[in-house]
Amino acid sequence: MRSQIDSNNWLNIYTYNAIADSTRLEIIEANQRYLKLMVPIKEGFSWKGNTYINTISNPELQFLNNWEYRYMDVQKNISINNIGFSNTVSVLQRNDTINNPTNKNVFSEINYSKEVFAENIGLVFKEFKHQVWQPPNANNNDGYFEDNSYGIKMSILRHNFSIAK
Repeated sequence: MRSQIDSNNWLNIYTYNAIADSTRLEIIEANQRYLKLMVPIKEGFSWKGNTYINTISNPELQFLNNWEYRYMDVQKNISINNIGFSNTVSVLQRNDTINNPTNKNVFSEINYSKEVFAENIGLVFKEFKHQVWQPPNANNNDGYFEDNSYGIKMSILRHNFSIAK
């Protein structure tokens, strides 16, 4: 983020670091370490992707506890924003819903996370949603979404990476 006082000065508000070896891809995002990809990359293979996140001591991150990442659609050809990608893999990280989110008279929670990686490119799609609804009660007649409820959807717009053959 640029400083409002000095537009030539940038302020660090978010960090992102990728670490890869022959067995895994780790991403450190906002000081949380995720195991995004593991070997073998094959349909149905699963692992605990949030193993390094302390979900016990931090109530804000408790919803990340015990997530089971799983490969699906391995080696699938897909198109995103009219860009074709061959040999992709999807990682379903969580797909969990408690109660009916459309019924605003009861508590509900949605935790959904999926990422798609393309060979020789990297992350090309990401969808994440963490939503907790508290129904009407004595303190709030209308009900409300908890403060840490949010969602994002990101997709690649273009890339300039090519592999020499």
